[in-house]
Amino acid sequence: MAQLVSQSAQNAILFTLLSVVVNASAAYVLSRFALGVLQLSLVLFLALAAFPIEAMAVPNFLLLRGTGLLNTVWALVLPTAVNGYYIYLLKGAFDAIPNAFHEEAVIEGAGEWALFWTVSLPLVRPMLAVVALYAFLWSYSTFMWALIVGQAQSQWTLPVLIFNLNGWASTPMLAAAMLIALGPPLVVFVLAHRTLQRSLALPRF
Repeated sequence: MAQLVSQSAQNAILFTLLSVVVNASAAYVLSRFALGVLQLSLVLFLALAAFPIEAMAVPNFLLLRGTGLLNTVWALVLPTAVNGYYIYLLKGAFDAIPNAFHEEAVIEGAGEWALFWTVSLPLVRPMLAVVALYAFLWSYSTFMWALIVGQAQSQWTLPVLIFNLNGWASTPMLAAAMLIALGPPLVVFVLAHRTLQRSLALPRF
C-alpha cells in the first residue's frame, strides 16, 4: 500500500512539473509575442479543455498502444499535459506584468530565455502554485483514464487501488487506505497555500 502511494505521488509530481512547464511556456509565448492568427490557438486550447479526457479516450488509447506507452507513467502524463484552462490562467498572469520589467531586463542584456525563467516566472508564482495544485490533484486522483491506460498494478493511481480494495478489503483497511492517500495532497495544498499567502502579503509590482 505504502509503495503504491509513493509511486502514485511520484507520478503526480512528474505530471505536475511537466504540466507547469508546458502550459507556462505556451502562455508566455501567447502573451509576449504578437502571433496574429495563431492567437486563436488559445480559443482552440480552451475548446479542448471543455471536453473531459474520457471523451478522447479511444483515439488516445489507440495512439498510446501504437507507440507502446500503455502501462507506463507516460500514458498518464502525456495526453493531458497541455490544458487550455491552465494556459488561459497563466496568460492572464503574464499579461499583467508591466512591459517595463522586460525592457529593463533586455537593456541589462537578458535574452528571451532569461526573461522567461528569471523575470516572468517569479512574478507569476501565485498562479503557478494554483496550476501546480490543480495538476497534482487531477493526476493523483484520476480514476477512469488511469484505469484505461494503466492496468498494470505498478501504474495504479489511488482511486484505482481503493476501487480494487473495495471488493475484498475490510472497512478498517479501506479507511486506512483512504487516510494514507490523504497525505500527499495535503502536503501539496499546504505548500501552495503558503506560496499564495506570501504573494498576497507582499506587493506584486
